[in-house]
Amino acid sequence: MPSRNNFVVGPVFLFFCFTTIFGPKCIEGFRFLTPYSVPWVAAIQNVDLQNIDHDDMRALTEDCFQKCPIMVFKRQTECSAPDLLNLVSKFDPDCDIDALSSNQTVLHPFRSEPDAPHVAIREGNTKKKDLGDQFRFGPVWHMDLVGSKATTVPNVVSAFHFLQGPKVGGNTVFANLEIAYASFPPDIRQLVDSLQCVFDNDLNSLFNFRLDADGFTRLGPFPEDEESKDQVIRPLVQRDAVTGRKRFFFTPVRFNHFVGWDREASWEFMTYLFHTYINRPGNTASIEWEEGDIAIFNNHRLIHTSTPWELYKGEDRRFRLIFLNSKKMYSGSNPTSISGSVARGSSSASTGNFVARGKAETKDIQVVDPAPG
Repeated sequence: MPSRNNFVVGPVFLFFCFTTIFGPKCIEGFRFLTPYSVPWVAAIQNVDLQNIDHDDMRALTEDCFQKCPIMVFKRQTECSAPDLLNLVSKFDPDCDIDALSSNQTVLHPFRSEPDAPHVAIREGNTKKKDLGDQFRFGPVWHMDLVGSKATTVPNVVSAFHFLQGPKVGGNTVFANLEIAYASFPPDIRQLVDSLQCVFDNDLNSLFNFRLDADGFTRLGPFPEDEESKDQVIRPLVQRDAVTGRKRFFFTPVRFNHFVGWDREASWEFMTYLFHTYINRPGNTASIEWEEGDIAIFNNHRLIHTSTPWELYKGEDRRFRLIFLNSKKMYSGSNPTSISGSVARGSSSASTGNFVARGKAETKDIQVVDPAPG
């Protein structure tokens, strides 16, 4: 007569065999995680980027990247510079393929990888004074190529590939500019939609800039010529034609003032926005990098900064960097350069308790046409 244990062991044994044979097939493929302090930063684990399934790659580049404008592919230690460029180009359907196939339109100003000129190699050792003093004790908030004279179209996609990092420090902090804009009261939204930024591009401003303790407020130096040939004018706000959402385009180290505003009022207003809506809990994420991490992020939706290099004094920090050439300023439309006359009249704009005043002046300018509406 069969014992009672046979009826228990039999089904358990069959279940063990089934899960052993078929279990791995049910869980193979990449893992999607959101291990950071905000839901819009994703970590992708267990993925072979050289052999990833077409449908999985499409889901990552089209759906996941829209919901998570920062994606960190973990432990990609075998990725070459050409492989990195090929991967990153999949995240911008409007990337400039002609530019990427040419060595004449490289956007980054750094030393290039020999087999992929559009991929920069960044490395710094504080013992050798390879890093600027501006980055030593505080943050330096910026958006890549925003306000640059070199291009009217800041790259949509930026990417890092970390080859070596310090034991302590070396993080990158991101803030979400779309969420910040959405949190503005209606009167501030109406005001910022109309603002045009004057950005400096002279070498003294770019290499000798000084920022306040917040790493955002620019203290100088500023060009002596208020109408410098190295200045460009760009709209502060753009609308994405796919999502319909608006976002800032702002980088502190280049910003001089708003058209129609004096410099003091311009900076008081931007510092108020930064501390009230941008750099706040729930809208920032600090990412600690590991060897092999590939970070791909939407440069049109985020502002970022590295952490002070004094934190990892004497250690190396090496990574590859890409500014992916883009054809379009925003999805669905090409940038248009127009000549117009903007009155710098003695206007005042009320923003709750904040009142900004400009001085009377008129000049012809070149602007980038913002998205309709």
